[in-house]
Amino acid sequence: MIQQKIIYNSLKEFQESNLSDHTSISLQLNYNNLQDQEAAILGDAIKKCVNLISIALSLNYNSIQDQGLLVLGQAFANCQNLQDLTLVMSNNLFGEQGISNLGQGLVKCKNLISFTLIIGSNRIGSQGAQNLGEFLSQCQNIKNLTLNLYYNDIGSKGASYLGSQFGKCQNLNNLTLNIQANKICNEGINGIAQGLSKCHNLQSVNLNFLANNIIGKGASIICASLENCIQLSTLILDFQLNDISDQGSIELGNTIQKLKNLQTLALNLGQNNIGPSGAQKLGQGLANCKNIQNLSLNLGANKIDNEGALGMVKDLSACNTILSLVLVLYKTQITDEIMANLACSLATLQKLYNLSIKLETNDISYREKQRFSRKIQKLKRIVKKFILFD
Repeated sequence: MIQQKIIYNSLKEFQESNLSDHTSISLQLNYNNLQDQEAAILGDAIKKCVNLISIALSLNYNSIQDQGLLVLGQAFANCQNLQDLTLVMSNNLFGEQGISNLGQGLVKCKNLISFTLIIGSNRIGSQGAQNLGEFLSQCQNIKNLTLNLYYNDIGSKGASYLGSQFGKCQNLNNLTLNIQANKICNEGINGIAQGLSKCHNLQSVNLNFLANNIIGKGASIICASLENCIQLSTLILDFQLNDISDQGSIELGNTIQKLKNLQTLALNLGQNNIGPSGAQKLGQGLANCKNIQNLSLNLGANKIDNEGALGMVKDLSACNTILSLVLVLYKTQITDEIMANLACSLATLQKLYNLSIKLETNDISYREKQRFSRKIQKLKRIVKKFILFD
């Protein structure tokens, strides 16, 4: 039986506790100036937690290096009952060898079901990502996986190999992968898609590719890889600050409609050089997602004019299953001309009860802003409304 999670904010306090009695613990040791010596002390204590089932270890902003991860990996290997591991170590000093060291211990945790690794702003590089992939390829029982690897310079080669290993996690249900700002191009996307295409039991996927070098059909490649995931109900994709363009947006619209069982969809395509035709075709594709209930669409800071914005929203209005809609169109090319029709199109969403629309930095007059707001406010069935112009 798992006890209520016990939280420790001091290494000494944890050391002095009844280690063998623990089944569920959280260690919050951020900003403690811990180095490999302290990591060894921590590892020795964790080794004695022989009944441990769940541990959350937060070590952000310390100075732990490769050797420290070796000791921690060995400690986790001694916890044979471990099912749930969260390891948060952003802004430390380890690299590719540290990931290899950690993986050598974790592969011995044969009962691991949920694994969260947050190691942003370290220096694992391409080889470190490949080392992580080697570990994951041996994790047959993992159902819930979260990897946050932002700012690690892993590149396309590292991302491709890491992603290709997801396919060996046959029991994977829920995947979150954050590899923003890692110099990844479409080559890396192809490897990730290859792995995802073999994960037929996925129910929820959250992928963050913000600020990489992805062009054209990169987003559609990911969606196409998920077509055989018939249980997939939640998809969150962040491609902001890439170069998807019109062609990529059109292809995304064509592929996303094939994900028939999606209920929750969030697309962040801000700042991607998408124009009117890309927006309209994306809207047409989304209109064919007949089970969507929660939709969040960010197309801010693109080259979308009145025709593109209104055409997209008119297509979305055909989705009568939508309950919640977040629509972000800041810094586009929308003017007064379409505001009345925009409100009318939104009004046709008969089941909508939650609406958030953001239209900052457009050429919309005060008068039209007021008219638009009044029309939306009159829609009594929409219980929650948020309209942002400035």
